[in-house]
Amino acid sequence: MNTQFDLIVVGGGVIGCAVAYQARSLFERIAVVDQARSLGAMASSAAIGGITPQSDDICGASLSLLADQSRALYPAWLREIENEAAVSIPLHTAGLLQVALSGTELDRLGCVLLPEWISRGVEVVPCSPAELQALEPLLTRRAKGAFLLPREASLEPARLLSALDSVLRRDPRVTVLTGATVEEMRSTPDSIMIRVKGGKMLGCRHAVLTAGLGSGQLLPARTVDPMFPVKGQAMEFQVPRMASYPLRFQLYAKIETAEGIKSAYLVPRVDGRVAAGATYEYGIPDSIPSRAGYESVLAGVTALVPTARSWTVQRHWSGVRPATVDQHPIIGPVTKDARVIAATGHFGLGVTLAPATAELVCSLLGGRGLTIEQQDALDLCKPARFIGDHTARMVEYPPSHVQ
Repeated sequence: MNTQFDLIVVGGGVIGCAVAYQARSLFERIAVVDQARSLGAMASSAAIGGITPQSDDICGASLSLLADQSRALYPAWLREIENEAAVSIPLHTAGLLQVALSGTELDRLGCVLLPEWISRGVEVVPCSPAELQALEPLLTRRAKGAFLLPREASLEPARLLSALDSVLRRDPRVTVLTGATVEEMRSTPDSIMIRVKGGKMLGCRHAVLTAGLGSGQLLPARTVDPMFPVKGQAMEFQVPRMASYPLRFQLYAKIETAEGIKSAYLVPRVDGRVAAGATYEYGIPDSIPSRAGYESVLAGVTALVPTARSWTVQRHWSGVRPATVDQHPIIGPVTKDARVIAATGHFGLGVTLAPATAELVCSLLGGRGLTIEQQDALDLCKPARFIGDHTARMVEYPPSHVQ
């Protein structure tokens, strides 16, 4: 096997696969290296699939421009992937209902979130309880109201990742190495050397670090450990006698419980299934589903859709999100020569931000000018906020752009 590449992408989740997919226009020899046995088997495989630049709590005003840009890229990006992979990746575009199950929550949505949405130019439609009954008949009659965000979308991550995996493995320019844990990345005047567990050494001109929680130990000269795990549990249901979308919209609510505020999130699938979640178990690194997680997700689902008690549970799973201490991804060069770029720490926004992150990273790799929105995203997500004075530890030489 060739061990010298133009580009090595360390991490084969949705961000890494998206970067490798787009970087084929820049490089002839690309490797994707992942510690799992298949691409997308870690945090990305546990995602529910929301593309939610407007309703996600983490986006807010700070990440909204990058997230909105990513949402706009999705239709054309998916069509391109579908054509290459010869598969269908349904994109649900009806929007999301952010539901209030209490007067207190309705006040929060109307007094806190609505002004923020309006200030950002977000299209939002207030819905009364009577209007909700017509819009989403399965929604609980306990709903005090809701706000419809018609531009929110969703897809099934497994379909997207399977298509990306198929395209990358069939492309002669791409080498996929799974079951390979990267233990060290080292820059020399001539190349970047990557040591894989077991002793294998790989060399490349450029590298992109997209390894989720595993990225933290590979960042140079960290001043703090920038990343930590957040376990999330989810479920999948089959709605009886349903062969199309069982819900018109995605449904999201914050629900008051004895244990505190919990999130309930339902995403309909094109074939009559509903994916639902999610829990936020901070600092928990294992991906083992628990009975408590099952009960928590089920309680949220039935609070929003009481008839879900009769739905068949098909799957219960969990994964570990890669979070950063300031809740922003780490995107941008981590070496002075800009040959090593990080694109990691997306927490629960990996699916939402995948196409925009890939476009931004490939602009950096290709030495292309950045849009104002991309530069703003880099300023917000720059790795330098977690990295010390690494320039003294790296060999200095002029930036090496793609020839």
